[in-house]
Amino acid sequence: MVDNFVDWFVSIINLLHEDEFAQALVAYLLSKDWLEAKQQTLVSPSSTYKWSLPPKGVLKLNIDGAFSATNLCGGAGFILQNDTGQVVHLGAKKNAASSPFCSEALALREAVDHIVDKDLDPICVEFDCKALVDAVQKKATCPDWHVGILVKELTAVFERCQELSLVYISCSGNMAADWLAKEALKGLFSGGWASFPPTLLFKILHSDVLGSS
Repeated sequence: MVDNFVDWFVSIINLLHEDEFAQALVAYLLSKDWLEAKQQTLVSPSSTYKWSLPPKGVLKLNIDGAFSATNLCGGAGFILQNDTGQVVHLGAKKNAASSPFCSEALALREAVDHIVDKDLDPICVEFDCKALVDAVQKKATCPDWHVGILVKELTAVFERCQELSLVYISCSGNMAADWLAKEALKGLFSGGWASFPPTLLFKILHSDVLGSS
């Protein structure tokens, strides 16, 4: 295998002797493919976070928010799963929102309202909005003053409820909640999805559980 770009490039060009246009075209296309392939090898498969099962006896709550600037509305999506990946509860709701950050904050409140003060196992809350996670945990100031009071209320909830832990998760580990939030933005949701999820949601959940086993 030729690992050096120059050696590889010259070996290809030498195959073409007469047609200068063909040389230029083939050189461009092959060099583009070679560079893309080399770039892919630099990305470790483990660098993309996937959803994982929570520890035994712990529930996992994934949350996401979606936003429409055209309609100034947001969609909240959340899904609660146990340590085998079984869906315990899920929900989605459309609401008025002034910004993407606002829709994320409303999604977090919507989800927490459904599980707080209920007799449940410890819950790991995963959220892919780092700015909100940091603001709730008092690691950074709230970037949107319109929802400053809401963020303070969420901070109080997590400080009071010791069974809840809030952590940041990348978007690649939050696909089910993301799908639910986008469906909520369309005004689509059924309470029966927990038992009979739509095909796309089922595929995401199935992939998550398989990928974590």
